[in-house]
Amino acid sequence: DANIASISVDDHDDDHDDDHDDDHDDDHDDDHDDDHDDDHDDDHDDDHDDDHDDDHDSHNVFEITGNTIGFTTFSISIMHDGHADYTSMPIPLTITNESCNVTGDVNGDGGSNVLDVIALVDCVLNNSCGEYENACSLDMNSDGGFNIIDVVTLVDCIMSNSCSGRIDDAFTSNLLLDENLVSITSDGYIGGVQMTISHNSDFVIKMTDFSYLADYVTKDNQTTLMIIKPVKELFSYEGEFEIVDLMVVNSQNEIAVNVIASSFTISDAYPNPFNPTTSVNLTVPFSTNVDVNVYNVAGQIVSSLASGYMDADTYHLTWDADGMTSGVYFIQATLNGTTSSQKVMLIK
Repeated sequence: DANIASISVDDHDDDHDDDHDDDHDDDHDDDHDDDHDDDHDDDHDDDHDDDHDDDHDSHNVFEITGNTIGFTTFSISIMHDGHADYTSMPIPLTITNESCNVTGDVNGDGGSNVLDVIALVDCVLNNSCGEYENACSLDMNSDGGFNIIDVVTLVDCIMSNSCSGRIDDAFTSNLLLDENLVSITSDGYIGGVQMTISHNSDFVIKMTDFSYLADYVTKDNQTTLMIIKPVKELFSYEGEFEIVDLMVVNSQNEIAVNVIASSFTISDAYPNPFNPTTSVNLTVPFSTNVDVNVYNVAGQIVSSLASGYMDADTYHLTWDADGMTSGVYFIQATLNGTTSSQKVMLIK
């Protein structure tokens, strides 16, 4: 398997060494004369090998070195004259690194400080942490991967001289998207935010100055960014973007996040009152799934104006109420749990 770097085998004869040596010495002394050295070498070797194979209860110990941590399998084959006389079924194996000392010493200078934090942020953003010789020591939470949680854990270990987390950790958070600003609020301590966004080539981003550390890496039309210990503002921007991946963490774990678009609006319907059609303008601040439905006063959906993935844009939607009875209706748009509605009146 590609996960296995090498396998070494040690032959253990613990239980049979003494018996083998005694029996072989007696037989050798009794049965062989001075001509043994000249004439009997081959016969002795053959007889001894047979007796040894039949009577010697030996066992082998396999030492396996893995390339990466995780689950893999291997098989054992017994070879003779270039052919496998026996091959075992695949044997499951989980490769761990119990001897690894998790220190967070990214640059290998013998200590952990802000230089290690910067280096760890850089390798996470560039997806290169696994290339370090001491890679396992950078996995601060020992989950087999490298992300914002490892960075936040290292920062807290350095700043508070303790890696046990905080008692004021947040459990939920809100990512607020305004026209040109992205910020975050929560019910407690936020250790960091890691986000990947896609955008056009003319997209411009400026990271916040109000954090312990903020950095980003852009490759083609995709940007991965990280903000450690944010206050509120994360970054400002020009252009449009779509969130590809998002992780918000407290001092130890990932927490829930609600994406709220403060610029998500639905305009006043026109005409209103109307018969039989009326229109609204819907502003979608970023690409995502959007539902726009019409409800009656009983809360039942009587019509759907839009449902599914929509790019960031302003949309003109029209409701044709032909066949509906006169009365009050509500046009409601929903985006990532945020709703915006407009009351309309149909008069026939």
